[in-house]
Amino acid sequence: RSCSFYLDSDVIEAGKINLCLDYHINKCNGPCEGLISQEKYNKMIKRVIQFLHGNTTDTEAFLIQQMQTESENLRYEDAAMVRDQLHAVRDFKERQRKVAADFEDRDVFALAREENLSVMVIVRIRQGRLFSREKISIIGNDEDEAILRSVITRFYMDGEFIPTEVALPFIPHDESGLLEMLRHKRSGTVMFSYPQRGEKAREIRIAYQNAQLLLGEWVLNRKKRKEFIPSSVAQLQMDLNLKAPPRRIEAFDISHLGGTNTVASMVYFEDGKPKKKEYRKFKIKTVTGIDDFAAIREVILRRYRRLQKESGKYPDLILVDGGKGQLSMAISALRELGLNYLSIVGLAKRLEEVYLPGQSDPQSVSKQSAGLFLLRRIRDEAHRFAITFQRAKRSKELTTSVFEIIPGIGKKRVQRLLIEYPDFRKLVESDLKQVSIRTGIPIALCELVKIQAQEVLKKS
Repeated sequence: RSCSFYLDSDVIEAGKINLCLDYHINKCNGPCEGLISQEKYNKMIKRVIQFLHGNTTDTEAFLIQQMQTESENLRYEDAAMVRDQLHAVRDFKERQRKVAADFEDRDVFALAREENLSVMVIVRIRQGRLFSREKISIIGNDEDEAILRSVITRFYMDGEFIPTEVALPFIPHDESGLLEMLRHKRSGTVMFSYPQRGEKAREIRIAYQNAQLLLGEWVLNRKKRKEFIPSSVAQLQMDLNLKAPPRRIEAFDISHLGGTNTVASMVYFEDGKPKKKEYRKFKIKTVTGIDDFAAIREVILRRYRRLQKESGKYPDLILVDGGKGQLSMAISALRELGLNYLSIVGLAKRLEEVYLPGQSDPQSVSKQSAGLFLLRRIRDEAHRFAITFQRAKRSKELTTSVFEIIPGIGKKRVQRLLIEYPDFRKLVESDLKQVSIRTGIPIALCELVKIQAQEVLKKS
């Protein structure tokens, strides 16, 4: 049944659950209204489990008997339906490949590897026929024996049926421990075999060929994904006449408040998608006042001088937020480092114009180009990241400098104040006694704190 109702005799007798559509379309036997006994229902479930384990003989015998019973009782339509089920089971059985001369159940394992990629194939043989094939993909550099042990453990711990024989290509790590575990779970005999010739060795070769085929498909798909270039990146290459697709793009932006707390951001995009673990923040050190040109030169110098020292990987394209002025300063920084061969562009905010090195006029790029949309998205992300950093830096400086200049107010008390009163207005409006109770700061100091908070609000 497809429902999840807990059925017991009290529920069935009380008739609390009505028959659903599944019963009326012959998808359920109606145990919720007692239309099938618990014994018959459990027998049916047992037959389903046996069939899923590859034992079709018992299923065929049951269907033949049921078909004869329906026919003898003159229920010919029901007999015809059972007949169709029997044909379906036999058709399924015929499609299973005959691989063994005996009729013993066993699982056959095989492993194929290429560098750190591995594929384990498990072929299930039931009553001499190839019943199913399972695949487990592994990434790692463990030894083959360790991989085999791990797969066997996972495969049978999650499964319900363990055959008496498991055919393996080589001896796994902790063979005796594995056998003990499987025998305990099965509550019976389990043996490992390592066939070298004959029918069982051929089964391992079949499993290994399957594993090699699946591994080859996996490696090929990974290679395709790695070499795949998004359409927006390909369009950007065409728009900017670049020699190679700009798969790795680093973008820079400057942010400040009236020339104070000047900071810079760098965001990193790969194949048109942001990789936030590669983002970087910069506090501008050599520039005072409003000078975005000098700030962009400083951050470009610092970023790529460090990459030179660390032998890092350079981007395919550098994006500077700004027009000809910012771009020329960034180029001069790259020239100083001997990196003027790197591709770099500037994107001006006002008209969304793209500037290239050595060109006084903006590059002719369609406003509907997917490449331009990508540049704008990257530029906007760099702007967002810079503003967030600048605000956090300004807020930190305001709160620490304002309160820590008060004698008796240290970092711990400032932290407590900010936790209880993140909004200065609430702090100013609160009663002194209440502030003292919530923060644990003496009332005399709380009065000085409120005065400082009022001064901050006036300036902001």
